[in-house]
Amino acid sequence: MVKYPFYIDRLMLFLCLCLPFSISVFMRPGLGMQFLSEPLLVLIGLLFFFKIFGEKSGVKDLLLCPNWVCSMQKTTVSTILLYLPYWIWAYLIWLFVSASFSPLPWIGFKSAIAHSVFIIPAFFVSISLFRENLFSKKNKTEKFVQKTNRFFDSSCLAQKMLLCLVFSSALVASYTIIHYIFLLPLSIDKIFYISQPFFNDHTQLAAWLSMMLPVSIFFSFYYSGRKWVKIFCIIAVFLILFGIIISHCRASWLSLFIAGVLFLASQWKLSRKKWIGISVVSLLLLFLVLKPVLQWGERVGASKSNNPITNLLSLTNWSKDVSSMERCNRWKCAYRICKDFPISGSGIGTYSFLYGPYQKEAEITEISTYKGDAGNAHSEYFTALSETGIIGAGIFLCMTFVGFLLGYRAYKKQSKPSMQKYILTILLSLTTYFSHALVNNFLDTDKLAFIVFFFLSILFFEYQKSQMEIEK
Repeated sequence: MVKYPFYIDRLMLFLCLCLPFSISVFMRPGLGMQFLSEPLLVLIGLLFFFKIFGEKSGVKDLLLCPNWVCSMQKTTVSTILLYLPYWIWAYLIWLFVSASFSPLPWIGFKSAIAHSVFIIPAFFVSISLFRENLFSKKNKTEKFVQKTNRFFDSSCLAQKMLLCLVFSSALVASYTIIHYIFLLPLSIDKIFYISQPFFNDHTQLAAWLSMMLPVSIFFSFYYSGRKWVKIFCIIAVFLILFGIIISHCRASWLSLFIAGVLFLASQWKLSRKKWIGISVVSLLLLFLVLKPVLQWGERVGASKSNNPITNLLSLTNWSKDVSSMERCNRWKCAYRICKDFPISGSGIGTYSFLYGPYQKEAEITEISTYKGDAGNAHSEYFTALSETGIIGAGIFLCMTFVGFLLGYRAYKKQSKPSMQKYILTILLSLTTYFSHALVNNFLDTDKLAFIVFFFLSILFFEYQKSQMEIEK
């Protein structure tokens, strides 16, 4: 098993503290980085590879083979298909395969390397550290665990990293609120950039804060350590919530609503058949009321404004809302790109440079561009389809599904209510992102890519831990 020097976990904690505050630094036009996060991610990744290749079992630790689990069943097709690290490695490998067949290979390879820099520390390094924490008898953080939350006995590092993320999220929310107060008299277009220079726009900030809201709520209820930390977590809930409201991001509001429905559903003890029936009826009702609601929105003529309620109602005015119309334009372009590159896609990171000629005159809006300098496909799923092809999109969907499935199984197998709430919190956080990802995509950014795959690593680790038979 990989034994890490003590400073690796310190680097991870420091990364969680500074991640939301990383800013873009450009050495020259077209060449830049996120400082401090990307240098830290590169350093952590290099230390990870240097260490594992210095061990006899380096390759096994790199792939995180299932034999480290004490009570793991015999390896079968199902255990391999449900083994999340394999899907993530397949995803990373396919990014490079896709770049090889890209019309813009330099951009494809550069983006594939960037994705690897984000994902490897977030997922593989995190799990390796969690495993060392679990099996180490002389854990330096044991006293901390005993004094705080006993349900974190084997993942104290995850607890510390989550607390660091809550702390930094509360600070960036405070900055956003102060910035908002000064920009309030301005137009809604100006308010969209209240998160700069730390986040490119309001949607990226809202996606981050939406993922951190369930975590901050969890700690405000279940953290039993130092009182000042618990008080700060309670304050963080209100700061993050207010930051989400003033972000004016409709997708994040809806993603929190979906997460809230999922939370309520988790509290109802119903059979699987009843849940299937409720889901079918809900989808039928949604199908029946969707068209009348959209027609009503067109009659009312609601549009974006500084008023959050009016801003939310503008979702129903689909045919006149420029933002919604432009998303439809981008999605159609993504589909057309996929038709030209059905197997390998156009290459990760190439959509913004290629989609211009795929636009049709009747679908162009006032914010459309042909210069390759504004935006992306505005959907994680359409981005995967256009940039990595059908195979890449399939791998991405399988990776997401397996992550949620393992999290659900870990949740069901837990006997401790506090641990169940912990796993449910991570599931709800990921739900906010992957529902938000229907209309926006941020896995090409350091901030969102890191916490998405870090949260997936927690779900995978808790599932693996639930398979083990360890004397407590």
